[in-house]
Amino acid sequence: MRKERRGINGKTEKRAEFALRILLDILIVALLLVIGRVAYTGAYSVFRNRSMEDPPGREVSVVIPDPPDAYTCAAILKDAGLIENALIFVITERISGYHGREKAGTYDLSTAMTPEQILAVLSGDAG
Repeated sequence: MRKERRGINGKTEKRAEFALRILLDILIVALLLVIGRVAYTGAYSVFRNRSMEDPPGREVSVVIPDPPDAYTCAAILKDAGLIENALIFVITERISGYHGREKAGTYDLSTAMTPEQILAVLSGDAG
């Protein structure tokens, strides 16, 4: 009789172990889907390069302090309503040709400008 119980418990343990493995696999797939969604949304935000408003937009004056860095510029631009997300702006600055080229000063920018256009102005490349 004892052997039968062990046999039943062994089957029960295997079933429980199998169920836990399935549950773990489902959790891993769900986690990968969430990570993929976050990565896609972030990449889409960086590469879509959209302005806050349609042209003509409104003009906003901002002061970039010396020495300028991407994080400070992003915070100032976000507070002024020129960009939607400071972190996305910093990432855009990092991967663009304008990385580290921002100059201190007072700038008249438009809410119709894209982050790339804003970076061009801040780096002195805009005409």
